[in-house]
Amino acid sequence: MNSPANHRRRLPPVYELTGPETLARLRSAPMKQCIRSIAVVDSRLPDDQARALERQLNRWYFACGCEQGSLAVLLTLLTSVAGGLRAGFDGALAWWCIVGYVMVAAFVGKVLGLLYAKARLRGLYRRLDAHYRCGQHEKRPLMGLVGGVEASAAEARTGPALDFFKPSAGARPKREGLLPQ
Repeated sequence: MNSPANHRRRLPPVYELTGPETLARLRSAPMKQCIRSIAVVDSRLPDDQARALERQLNRWYFACGCEQGSLAVLLTLLTSVAGGLRAGFDGALAWWCIVGYVMVAAFVGKVLGLLYAKARLRGLYRRLDAHYRCGQHEKRPLMGLVGGVEASAAEARTGPALDFFKPSAGARPKREGLLPQ
């Protein structure tokens, strides 16, 4: 009943993130097999911030680790060939050893890339959860404006730790909002 094939029939290829319910559904395992992209549809977000959030969600949600894997292969290949030219292609720098190093580097780079993307996505999910849980999505229609809207009672109870719309004291103001700095 809850197989990926059933989800495929019911879901459009573009998934619309509109609030906490759709965020919870996005986190479920079968979703990744059913959608092709994520669109942030939230009238309370300015268009530029919604598009930036959309780019980050799509980048980290659909990450495959290929960038990091190819970078690891390139660095390993260049280092091995440079070492082989300098010291000779025998022993640990024989051609068959270099091929082995490159294959290991591809695997390790891909795994590290996937872990990095998963960690970044988890952090973004936590910030979105805190945003929706504290009711900030109702009290702050223009996120990113410091001091533009009065804080809600939920924010007063939770304190500044969950208020990621204002820079902390002593911090340089940079980008503000849902996206990491």
